[in-house]
Amino acid sequence: MLTKEQEEKAREALYLRLPMFQNFEKEMAFNNHKTAIAWVNAYNLPYRISLDYLKAINADHVRININYPFPGYRVADLIHLSPNEYMLHDPMKAPDNKGRYTLELTPIDEATKQRIEEHNKNLRPWDLSTAAGIEKWKYYFAHFFNVAQLNEYNSFDWFGVKAAPNEEQEKKINFWISLQADYQMNPDKYMQEEPLKANYNLDEYTELSFIPDKENISTQYSNSMM
Repeated sequence: MLTKEQEEKAREALYLRLPMFQNFEKEMAFNNHKTAIAWVNAYNLPYRISLDYLKAINADHVRININYPFPGYRVADLIHLSPNEYMLHDPMKAPDNKGRYTLELTPIDEATKQRIEEHNKNLRPWDLSTAAGIEKWKYYFAHFFNVAQLNEYNSFDWFGVKAAPNEEQEKKINFWISLQADYQMNPDKYMQEEPLKANYNLDEYTELSFIPDKENISTQYSNSMM
């Protein structure tokens, strides 16, 4: 049991640390907000569904990614780049307020980027740019719509902005509502369970879009930050 003096010191320590936690929570909330907005187009998911997912990610499940329901690209399937063909950060992205860049391996030239993109298109399990790819997307993603209260959504819930939906967005909304109805009537047509990381050998997968042949990336990155 704490003495009165110990209790007071513990309370003071908590108050001193509280702003740090509050700032961290605000930053997390803002990052989730930005991510959920990006996912409207990247993964064809309403803002609210994405935000709720991000706020309650289960560490045992494969996280939504461009290769979902797989945990990434298979390492054995990717193109290899030599050290002189990639950079350690994306020059199109600004550094932080201390002039530091986020480690993000990026091909140096556009031709290489395009070659990797075309190669990787054929590795992904779904594709929102084709009718056949959308059908595959429906199979893997429809379960996210099952419990969403779409009839209560406003424009912010749909797209993360308060402006009234335009014609193209209205089509998206109708598509999502129809998909939810079909999933609830015919769940056997779709994947119903979140894929588990334990079902995969994670060493065989990567979130990178190519394999960087390297001597020592950490050393190179440290030198580039000096």
